[in-house]
Amino acid sequence: MGAYTSLITGYVGPFLISMVEWTQDHLLPMPADQQIVAEAHFFVAKKSGTPRSGEVMGVALRGIDCLKPGGASDYKLYEFGDEVVYTNALLHTTCRPSGKTKVTITPRNGNPVVLFNGFINGREQVEIGGVEGSYEYGMLTVSYVGTKEPTGPYRPVNQTPPPLAENRQ
Repeated sequence: MGAYTSLITGYVGPFLISMVEWTQDHLLPMPADQQIVAEAHFFVAKKSGTPRSGEVMGVALRGIDCLKPGGASDYKLYEFGDEVVYTNALLHTTCRPSGKTKVTITPRNGNPVVLFNGFINGREQVEIGGVEGSYEYGMLTVSYVGTKEPTGPYRPVNQTPPPLAENRQ
């Protein structure tokens, strides 16, 4: 019985999962004009003595890259010039052609934690627990962002409105 269970969990289960993912990738691909954005906002405790209250790390994956065979992957470290940094972690994001997204964070101790693994429904938010010596608690936001250029005439946004008399006509 143990060999049968081992066969199911070791071979049949992963095979079925890969078939489902292949089907999603080919029959339900994500739009090429979207990009996946993962932003991690970390809060910095007042006791640290820093003038800022938080730090942000972000990764963006273009839909056209996610649609390639094998999907896309990118990572970011928090960097903020010469200032003291309180976030010492690696944010890694991957996407599949179907839009399935996985976001992991790896603190200084080297044990990655999966923060999000699934399909984005507009915008998803996940709480992040702090790891001493790496980062404070925070919030992960994963969302789709459009990349299409707007169409139509360009209108200046920083233009003084016409005098009131012209507005009434």
